[in-house]
Amino acid sequence: MVLPINIEQKGITLVKGEGIKSFIDFDQIFHQSSMLPVYKEINSSLWKDFEKGNITTDKLKTLRFKLFFNEIKIKLNAEDFSGKYLHHLSKASFLIDGAEEFVQTLSKIFRLAIITNGLSKVQRPRLTNSTIHNFFEDIFISEEIGIPKPEPAYFDFVLEKLNALKDQNNYYRR
Repeated sequence: MVLPINIEQKGITLVKGEGIKSFIDFDQIFHQSSMLPVYKEINSSLWKDFEKGNITTDKLKTLRFKLFFNEIKIKLNAEDFSGKYLHHLSKASFLIDGAEEFVQTLSKIFRLAIITNGLSKVQRPRLTNSTIHNFFEDIFISEEIGIPKPEPAYFDFVLEKLNALKDQNNYYRR
């Protein structure tokens, strides 16, 4: 049986959103506690738009910073900032307490795969640099597949690649 693990803020979360703390420019911008919620709201809204197919990841990467910088009234180049942010975020691999033990236990029972709407440039290095990477058979990133999660076609693609089959009730099995 394949158990896809969803790495994000909904469902099972294995990776903390600590990447922001690894980037000094971000730290300087967010020195006021009121700034981070503003960014998170903008970022979350854009990811929801991506899930609905209303925006591409390329647009999302910079638009979130354009909107954020506009909101907090600072003048920074969103495209440059986004590139630096993604570079530093890709090096951040923080696990929540108990994640490694949890994944190790599951890996003894199930084949594991990661499914994510995250960005390839960030997610692949983060997984590779984490202590849990050897427990996963594959990682499926919507940006690479070209279909946003939670579209049914995304899951059909993943499950087909994992050789899972639909039975007469449309349930997947191995």
